[in-house]
Amino acid sequence: MYIVFDTETTGLPEDFSAPITDFDNWPRIVQIAWKVYDLNGKEISSHNRIIKPDGFTIPQESIRIHRITNERANRNGIPLKNALDEFVSSISSSKFLIAHNISFDDRVTACEFLRLGMNNHMRDITHVCTMNSTIDFCRIQGKMGLKHPSLTELHQKLFEKKFEDAHDALVDVEALAKCFFELKKLGALSFGEYETSLLDSKVSESSILDKWKSKSKEIEENSSMVHFGVHTYHSILQGAGEAGEYVEEAKKHNHKSLVLTDLSTLSGSFSFYKKCKSENIKPIIGCEFFVNDSIGEYESKLQNKNVIQKVIIKDYQGFLNINRINYLSFQDGYYRVPRVKTDWILENKEGLILTTSSKNGMISKYLQMGKYLDAENYLKKMLNEFGKQSYIAEISIEDNSLQRQYNNFIINMANKYSMALIFSNEIYYPKKEDNVIQDVLQSVSQKKSIKKSRTKENRGMYYLGMEDVFEINKEFGFNYDEKFLKTCFITSEKLSSICNFDFEINVEKYPNYKATEDVVNYFKTDNTEDLIHKLSHAKLNQKLKIYENNGPVKVDAEKVQKYRDRLNYELNVIKDKKMLDYFLVVWELIRFCEKEDISVGPGRGSAAGSLLSWCLDITKIDPLRFSLYFERFLNPTRNSPPDIDIDFETGSDVKTDEFLYNKYGKECVFPVITFSTFNEKGCLKDVAKAFGQEGGFESDVFSVTKEMPKMFMKYDGDLKDWLRDWPNNKECSTRVKNWILDPENKKIIEITLRLQGQVRNLGKHAAGIVITPSNVWNSMPINVVKGIRVSGFQESGSGKDLSDLGILKLDRLNLTTLNVLKESINLVKINRGIDISEQVKYVDLDNPDLFEELRGGNNQGIFQFESDGMSKMIKKMHTESFEEMVAANALYRPGPMGLKAHEEYIKNKKHPEDTTLVHSCLEPLLKNTNGVLIFQEQLMFIAHELGGMSLGEGDNLRKVMDKASKIIKKRLSGDKLEPKEENNKSYKEYIDLWKKFKDGCKVNGLNDGEVKSIEEWLVKYLGYSFNRSHSVSYSYIAMQTLFMKRYYPTEFYTALLNNAKNDEDWLSSAIMGAFLKGIKILPPSRKSKWEWTMLDEESVLMGFSGINGMGEIAYDELQKVNIENISKDKFFTNAFSKFNKTNFESCLKAGVFDDWSESREELKELRRMKMKTNTMQLDLFGQNSFDIAQESIKDKYEPTEKDEKYKQFIEVCSLDLELFNKISTIKQEFQTRYNFSIESVIDFDKQEKYYFFVLKSVIQKVSKNGKNYWSLELGDGGSSVKMVVWEDAYDRIKDKMEVGGIYLTKFSKDRGWLKFQDGAQFRRIY
Repeated sequence: MYIVFDTETTGLPEDFSAPITDFDNWPRIVQIAWKVYDLNGKEISSHNRIIKPDGFTIPQESIRIHRITNERANRNGIPLKNALDEFVSSISSSKFLIAHNISFDDRVTACEFLRLGMNNHMRDITHVCTMNSTIDFCRIQGKMGLKHPSLTELHQKLFEKKFEDAHDALVDVEALAKCFFELKKLGALSFGEYETSLLDSKVSESSILDKWKSKSKEIEENSSMVHFGVHTYHSILQGAGEAGEYVEEAKKHNHKSLVLTDLSTLSGSFSFYKKCKSENIKPIIGCEFFVNDSIGEYESKLQNKNVIQKVIIKDYQGFLNINRINYLSFQDGYYRVPRVKTDWILENKEGLILTTSSKNGMISKYLQMGKYLDAENYLKKMLNEFGKQSYIAEISIEDNSLQRQYNNFIINMANKYSMALIFSNEIYYPKKEDNVIQDVLQSVSQKKSIKKSRTKENRGMYYLGMEDVFEINKEFGFNYDEKFLKTCFITSEKLSSICNFDFEINVEKYPNYKATEDVVNYFKTDNTEDLIHKLSHAKLNQKLKIYENNGPVKVDAEKVQKYRDRLNYELNVIKDKKMLDYFLVVWELIRFCEKEDISVGPGRGSAAGSLLSWCLDITKIDPLRFSLYFERFLNPTRNSPPDIDIDFETGSDVKTDEFLYNKYGKECVFPVITFSTFNEKGCLKDVAKAFGQEGGFESDVFSVTKEMPKMFMKYDGDLKDWLRDWPNNKECSTRVKNWILDPENKKIIEITLRLQGQVRNLGKHAAGIVITPSNVWNSMPINVVKGIRVSGFQESGSGKDLSDLGILKLDRLNLTTLNVLKESINLVKINRGIDISEQVKYVDLDNPDLFEELRGGNNQGIFQFESDGMSKMIKKMHTESFEEMVAANALYRPGPMGLKAHEEYIKNKKHPEDTTLVHSCLEPLLKNTNGVLIFQEQLMFIAHELGGMSLGEGDNLRKVMDKASKIIKKRLSGDKLEPKEENNKSYKEYIDLWKKFKDGCKVNGLNDGEVKSIEEWLVKYLGYSFNRSHSVSYSYIAMQTLFMKRYYPTEFYTALLNNAKNDEDWLSSAIMGAFLKGIKILPPSRKSKWEWTMLDEESVLMGFSGINGMGEIAYDELQKVNIENISKDKFFTNAFSKFNKTNFESCLKAGVFDDWSESREELKELRRMKMKTNTMQLDLFGQNSFDIAQESIKDKYEPTEKDEKYKQFIEVCSLDLELFNKISTIKQEFQTRYNFSIESVIDFDKQEKYYFFVLKSVIQKVSKNGKNYWSLELGDGGSSVKMVVWEDAYDRIKDKMEVGGIYLTKFSKDRGWLKFQDGAQFRRIY
């Protein structure tokens, strides 16, 4: 029988997708009406019940729609429970529930059941929605394709007339019943045989069980199961579990396999695979694709909602095909989410297994539309395409009517067509209690609180064991025979046995280098091995020739042989690693850049340790000259390949991309994906907002995050440690302490800690690209970030997926310093007529002038050395050699500075006699770094020299020591290790390697105690030592910039200003640096170009680009009229179309036209007079007319005051050039008069010194305790710092305080806060 029903309510929900447990969201029922019909459409009973309001009032806006007033409802209504009991009685004798927009009526009624503490009987009956199932039938055009028809529109379509009195539940029911049976008659609803079978699956269940028993005799009691529906946190803001957590659950339940089916992504598949393999769990890879067969058609986005299709990899061919489908989903099917067509799956079906995909799949979609025959036809089609081995019936147990309707149908189909039937749970979080974590993720995704977000209504989406399944089977009222369920479990396990795909790990997938014609002709070969051997030795000979001709390295026959032996050794290792093509691919890119005049950096990372890289000009660093180890770059004893990082001038990406696309194909070159994870501060804010707390600037949560360490990598511990310890710290504010210790916030803290490291969103690597040997889908999946296709796998942090899979990754980083060097060299050539490119390329690393320049501290634009902190350290070190610069580059980082390694380095340099070493044998090994372990290569050298290990083994020791550092430290402190720690892979490798080191040390005369002392000393530096190759490369660029600044400062600063960062403070610092070098920075004039312009060897002219309100289009028009040489009369008689009033007035205030008149108001008036002259009278304002006009206002306007010009310039240029000039003058005067360099408060480090500052702003505020204080911003013309001055201290200086003033005084620090030193002289010096 059929029930046709409708409700009238108190209104609409705030959120249509909220769970039915959100009682505040869902409206109350005012009227419920239903009619019961037999299969032939004969009415059996009619029911119409108005509900007596209990705990609610019917609002007026709802009364206007259904005309049921509160008085009428109270007078004629009955209790809700009575009405629902009557409704339940009808449901129990029927199988189909029909409504128009049934999802609304279903949820409203289900919510009322739960309010009354009743079972949700809405799930016990099959639903049919006449709204969703008639979109194609009615075909009414909406804004985004075909729209859902209203009941009135459906009635109009069927009977060519509307029905009266809509929005009365009983009238709507009668109209709907008429429409429903007419749709059946027309075949628009296709029930077929299921109308009489009533979708009862009990017979089919018994039949399936009987068939099973006849084949297998008995159901195995110790049977296991496999879930074909695990979602990790790579299902972004949906899945709340990490692969390792699911592995633990599988082991707990004695499950042998895990099947990954993340939503529309395969990006987590390799990390999932590795985690499973490490724990002896069989990994099976799959994906849940969004299917929409209307892709490419306009009318699709509403009526053809995406459905889920679960796809599982069976073998290697399946891996290739699922990647192909994945590629198409992003390339051709992306609309908000990646989507595919069924045809795309069928075209790439080999090696794949599909399931019927439970209640979210295509079959369920047809069932929800009442199209049962279409559902069966679709199933038969897929069964015919894939066969019974690869198209699998899947059921699940969820507490809703859609799942029950779907299960009944699928069980019948499985019996009818003898399909394999599995049970699988859709798993989104590991444990039952983790449901709140998934709710938080949904909340973050929707930017709403948990209460208002569309959280998952089902509470069974965790990892179920067999007993859990039996429990929810009863709890949700499915009541399947447990033996029937066991047959499904066994089938799932058997299905998993035919899925046998393994990733190809450590199998090279580099692109094949294809030599160009000129290369083949020159070297007479296209064989890669022959070619690279001839090429590298030819290039080496060229470089050695330069050395012989008075180059920076003195060479003799012995040294030449050493170079050649090293090159041959590297070539052999690289050949064994199958990386010859890799090097040639990179060489060709570098060669292209040389042809296109694209600047390339001297090197980056460990690649500078390779002689072959130097020979091929991939780097400019000779590793033998700087004692760099090839094994740090490419370790012969390690499987994982390195990647080559290269710096290119900023703005060259388009050209290099085009080159790579043309050479290797667009389907082979992709940027690298990154996974952005929940961090400490952002995560706490996210979770707090999900629980309804404020996260703004004045909130408690914001205060907590403000007191967190700026960088947790500097903090000795993690977020959990900080939350535990901080409330006991004297620096902790009362507000933050109270929040952390408040029991109400315990859940927020727990979830924040759980989410640490989980993926929050995707990003694109700033520089990384991958190049595959053939189309990308033959190697890996892809993804999309902000419309840009990226690799599906990452190469950062703990996820070295690309390296493990042997996929070539290349880092192309934009380095603006290269633009600065290139432009400044060109300026020298233009202005001085000399080419200094070779001097810069082979910069003298022993030039004392350059170290003196560096120690001067005015280091804006000096690569890696421009920060205030670095300048302080350089002065303390009294840096006087390139090796000391290399050391400084490595020391100025959070790790070493946290260990005070820089202080130890400086102390030992000044007092070498006081240097203490754990053993005298280390002295020659640490001589160049003043007894401090700074570089990773030093540890390798120690392992080699003391332990007799190869450099490759030394590199392995370094790596495993880093990875197992916490465990090693724990053991050395005397604490007992946990079994898990003792079995840690890196720790076990370390034990083996350390034994070898120890044995080698004994051979060299060291005893166990001495070796242990060395071990304890080494552990201190774990994670903090730096890559020497990288430090050498970047120090080399620093020397090049120092050379330009020292000898060609005007060219250097012109180029620096033209390549300024988008940072006002940085620009100010650069301008201040120019002033301190004696360079005049001039405001813009008619001689200006768009960018900064070098006027002469002492002056730089500001460009039009620095004027607010001036654009390039307007500037181009000025250039067309030759603004530099145009006369005043011709300018004002010219008809401009792009250079408008705003542009003119901005240029006027900047001083561009000051040479035409002393009065800016006069110039404004001339333009105004010109604009009044219309087009027809333009000739009247010709030369004579202009002279007359100019004469008429000659004495009308006074010259513009200097102070006014000063203010106007700052207004439109946001720079105070006079202030910069004054500060530079003051600094020079102090140097001349008192012979010491006065420093700004930004450089504060000693209380006994005087410092100057510029007062940038003063803001009076009131504390929570009602006390007055002033917030001051102090600067030095570039950088700035803020400080707080309380009322009593401010009263003593307030008469002197004026914004823009320059002051001199002493400072101190109180609990880290900067303050004026009590009793110190406080002088205003400008």
